[in-house]
Amino acid sequence: MYELDAGGTDANVLWFADLGYMYDLDDQGLIYHYSPESAKDLPDTYKYNDGMGHEVRAIYSVLAYNTTQIDKAPKDWDDVTTDDYKGSLAIANPAYSGGAMTTLSVHVEPDNESTVGWDWYQKLADNDVKMEQSNGTLLTKVASGEYKGAVIVDYLPRNSKNEGSPIDYVYPESGSVLIPTPLCLMDNMSDDDKAAAEAFVNYMFDIETQKLFVQQGYVPMISEAAEGTEVPTIDDIKVLPMDVNYMRENSGSMLEKFTSIFGAQ
Repeated sequence: MYELDAGGTDANVLWFADLGYMYDLDDQGLIYHYSPESAKDLPDTYKYNDGMGHEVRAIYSVLAYNTTQIDKAPKDWDDVTTDDYKGSLAIANPAYSGGAMTTLSVHVEPDNESTVGWDWYQKLADNDVKMEQSNGTLLTKVASGEYKGAVIVDYLPRNSKNEGSPIDYVYPESGSVLIPTPLCLMDNMSDDDKAAAEAFVNYMFDIETQKLFVQQGYVPMISEAAEGTEVPTIDDIKVLPMDVNYMRENSGSMLEKFTSIFGAQ
């Protein structure tokens, strides 16, 4: 990003967690649109702007909890605003975490009737929610029992659970938040380089590559890759709708309101 802001980049492939910035680049004509054959049947949730970019594996915001401290698993977002979690639930600070910022934006979109709204964040504040700067810290503190639960990206508690930690997680029934981490190609390549870049994108959707993502705890784009594992598929997970333009246009005001509820963190 810094190279682009300074006037250019030698990078031909970008894979990063800022969908809004990718749209900004596309608006400037800097993205080479390419749609691999293996991604043609992906739901629109996982591909953007007619070949601008694609998810190659999925990450979601979910609810994790310590199994030695919580007897009844939460089912939906409101379940972690109860007395059971008073002073012992944590979230990542959206001022530091891109995933938390995306979750906040999806949660408070004014035209999104299926999401929780600012009232949910006020309930968290009233329930003495804790704040951390990163998902990794959230994982450590839930696994250790310092927190009973957390809003966290899904692959972290999945991997920790598989390693034997007293932690489990749920995808909220009303819908999880997809944390976009799309792959895209820059429109700064020769024809030969474009062919190589297209081959790389195709490789990312190859079934063996998708199985590697599953081994790392990620949800694959090709559902066949998850067969025989505990990793869900994109068909198993309900996703809350996301308005990228709302996030692009209102990130500053959302952070201001978040701070007005929780104070400076």
